[in-house]
Amino acid sequence: MLLAALADTAPSVGAGAAFALGVLRDTGGAAVDSLAALARRTPAARPDPAVQAVWSLGRLGTSRARDALVALLRAPVATPAADGARPRTAERAAHTAPQPATLPPEAIREALLALWKFPRTPALATLARPHAAAPDSETRWRAVYALARLGDPATATLLVSALRDSAELVRASAARGLRAPVADSAGARAQAAAALRAALRDPHPHVRINAARALATYGSPELAAPLATLLGDADRNVATAAAEALGALGVPTAAPALERVAATDSLPLSLRAAALAALVRVAPQPGTDRAAAWAASADWRTRFYAARALAGSRWALAQPTARALATDRDPRVAAVAVDAIADLAGDSIRGLRALYLDALASPDPIVRASAVRAIGRRADPAEFPLVLDAYDRARQDTLDDAAVAAVEVLADLGDKGAPVQRSFFLRFPRSSDPVVRRLVAARLGAAWGPPGPIDTGRDLAYYEDVVRRLVAPELAGGPAPRVRIRTAGDSVTVQLAGADAPLTTENFLALARRRYFDGARWHRVVPNFVAQDGDPRGDGNGGPGWSIRDEINPIRYLRGTVGMALSGPDTGGSQFFVTHAPQPHLDGGYTVFGRVVEGMDVIDRIVQDDPITVVEVLP
Repeated sequence: MLLAALADTAPSVGAGAAFALGVLRDTGGAAVDSLAALARRTPAARPDPAVQAVWSLGRLGTSRARDALVALLRAPVATPAADGARPRTAERAAHTAPQPATLPPEAIREALLALWKFPRTPALATLARPHAAAPDSETRWRAVYALARLGDPATATLLVSALRDSAELVRASAARGLRAPVADSAGARAQAAAALRAALRDPHPHVRINAARALATYGSPELAAPLATLLGDADRNVATAAAEALGALGVPTAAPALERVAATDSLPLSLRAAALAALVRVAPQPGTDRAAAWAASADWRTRFYAARALAGSRWALAQPTARALATDRDPRVAAVAVDAIADLAGDSIRGLRALYLDALASPDPIVRASAVRAIGRRADPAEFPLVLDAYDRARQDTLDDAAVAAVEVLADLGDKGAPVQRSFFLRFPRSSDPVVRRLVAARLGAAWGPPGPIDTGRDLAYYEDVVRRLVAPELAGGPAPRVRIRTAGDSVTVQLAGADAPLTTENFLALARRRYFDGARWHRVVPNFVAQDGDPRGDGNGGPGWSIRDEINPIRYLRGTVGMALSGPDTGGSQFFVTHAPQPHLDGGYTVFGRVVEGMDVIDRIVQDDPITVVEVLP
């Protein structure tokens, strides 16, 4: 049906069918050939079918899809002038056998983003290189992004030059690609490191963030000082990225600067926590001592960050504090402490089994999930009755984390020879949780039958109502629903995608009307990536008590896109995120249900743990 729909007279239908073939990952030859043909025949005036076709070719990832994409990029293309004048036709340097059609510039841009999804070869980088000099920045950043992801050493010099581009998105993409392995393979280590050091002073924070992360891969002691200067950056997310980079750099001379940040109470806790985690890595003794002091705090978040930081220490140093935090009165702290202990101690430290057993007795499913994973690291088939019991208890949880952890460990123990499958299916009936069913089918066997999708519990009247209120009005040209997020003394307006993700939009609106998000905090902020919220627990593991089905749609993850956070297919509930910059690797994987239309500068300033005062539905 989708192959037939590619030829529909309505371009939107053909585009939708092309996108769907990529989501379905139909790798058959007929799908690849039909997608390539659609891209070639799409007129420049209505480029969307070609855009979706080349996206899907990248999604398929087969050698046949790669060859089709390469042929499209070698064809004549229409390239826009820098000033938006009439597009001109140009043939690529790698041109061999031109196709009869001229591809729309929008399709070329999408094809560039698809290149890195295939196994890396110099030929793919050669195709992208000419586009890095395109007159328009929209093409240039995609070409440079592709080159950065492909990691071809032959492009190192080009990436150094791109750090001087007039568009910050091009510069940020170039900085991302200049990691030490690429520069070293190109014999351009000194040149690349110097360019990245200069980029630490770039006027745009996203460039500074990416430059700091790239420099962390060089492992050179002389880089500690320039990175440390960013700890005082006016943009707190830049400072956080610098602290993380210093931890990854692993240079002990960074310790004094990191310790000053960790000890400065007036700085945001998340920045201090990043400095603490880095300090533990570069100077384990003073870092662990500082973490021990944090472990005595009355604030659960401070103890939480202390436990997380200890994972980078040494067991002999961290053991007393880590053990104490594993029995913390707050389960959020206890869970991350158990994870840290498992990371530090591995599976060979005697006496830890008792600690893990105590954690298995916790009423909190996240603590029990951490304990199950820790026990699983011991890889002892004799533990499988204990893990079976852990799964049995987890069947009563409202969160499925402990059940999922138990199934994963049971599958690993079965690989070691434990009679897991027979015992599991004799003891337990089919789970009502779709995530658990899917995992059991994949890891333990099909005795429960096909896993099936989630049961939404909704009837036809509900879906008809959603279509009437959200889909039909928007398709008729009416205004899209909007919400205002009041946070950290300012506000952000989000326009929701009612027609493209109606069920996700309806779910979000219903939660907002219940004041579900009010008083929460941005529990996860990754500089120049995402700001995430919607977790009532505040540790990234919470939700509303139900899941909704994914509504994967063709909206791309550009700057200010709002998406649904997932832990697997059809696991969305209340956690959502906003992207700071384009994130092409998320396209087609997470439901997009909105975009920021006012206040993106506010999103840029948000740091982890900033509050959300209220999310209100606008009239």
